[in-house]
Amino acid sequence: MVDETQTVLGRQQLVDSYTQFVAVLDALQLAVSVVTLDSKELVFSSKEYARWFDKNIDGHSCILSHLPLSIKTQLEALTKTSREDKPELNYYTETSTIYVVEIKRWIDVYVRTLVWVDGQRTLMLVANNMTEKVESKEQVRRQTQRAEMAIRLLVMGTTASNIAHQLNQPLTALSSYCAGVKDKISSGTLSIAELEPVIEKINAQALRAGKVIHRVRTFIQKSLPNYEEVKLINFLNDAVVSLHYELNKYLIKFEMTVDPSIDLIKIDPILIEQVLANLIRNSIDAIRISENQQGMIHLTVWSGNLHQRPGIQFSLCDNGGGLTDEELKQFFDGLISAKSSGMGIGLLLCQSIIDAHKGEIKVVNITQEDKVAGVMCSFWLPNES
Repeated sequence: MVDETQTVLGRQQLVDSYTQFVAVLDALQLAVSVVTLDSKELVFSSKEYARWFDKNIDGHSCILSHLPLSIKTQLEALTKTSREDKPELNYYTETSTIYVVEIKRWIDVYVRTLVWVDGQRTLMLVANNMTEKVESKEQVRRQTQRAEMAIRLLVMGTTASNIAHQLNQPLTALSSYCAGVKDKISSGTLSIAELEPVIEKINAQALRAGKVIHRVRTFIQKSLPNYEEVKLINFLNDAVVSLHYELNKYLIKFEMTVDPSIDLIKIDPILIEQVLANLIRNSIDAIRISENQQGMIHLTVWSGNLHQRPGIQFSLCDNGGGLTDEELKQFFDGLISAKSSGMGIGLLLCQSIIDAHKGEIKVVNITQEDKVAGVMCSFWLPNES
């Protein structure tokens, strides 16, 4: 008589181990399939695999068909290799993310060869459903893309406004020059000597108008400055000249203090001119709304290091009444405007231009006798000249 107690116990332990193994797989919600390399027989599949693929679909082959070509080529070579040529298998891949159109799922799949319990060579696929994660990433990407497009549209709106303001001065000058020439022609007093400098001025203003349009449009498309080395005082005078009409109209005194040691600066003059023009117009509007009869704007420019880098500091102060705490927080948001007719997006363009120059911009209230009297908006630009 043979005592088979140990054999029965051994079998029971194997069954228990197998049950525990399957329970773990089911808890992990992994679709696992094991197929023999020689006969393509499915020797094991998890419950998750069964949920993904009905009986009419060979899920194992379906997943294999969507794997990268390099992996499929290597697996075909393994299948053709006989047991004698390669008795031990040790092939595995990194996880691949693929889309299985038959089940409309994104999955991470891991491929490995192994010797099954009965000695057969097998191929195991372990797949994890990544659909929700991938679609979530795609949704974030689409939302980010829409947000970038919205910002780009906002900036385009600002660009149109800025171009209108910037073109006002050269177009007014062009009109004035042409009117002068017309009057001279009508009176019969126009000479060739008088005509030549007027034509030169007309040409210069036309070129300036074209440059404004070109540079702002290029920045919107590429968000990259076009650096030039320019004389600081000449740049500042050019930037302010188009604002003289508005300053005079509202009886606002404009003063400028410039560090005489600064000669040349390396910037995109057209874009930084847009920043100054926007900030000065913002101050003009604030003074106009506050009904201050002694409006004043002061621009100060001096050399200043930031983060141990040499640069130029621009500081613009006004006495237009200042901003609330909420307005200060949202000053560069692009959707905030103190003007009933304003789009509030000019300051967003300012922020974008300064960022593109690798500079910094900030705004604070100016207080006098414990009362908010105005705003100081300052920006710093690196200067390697």
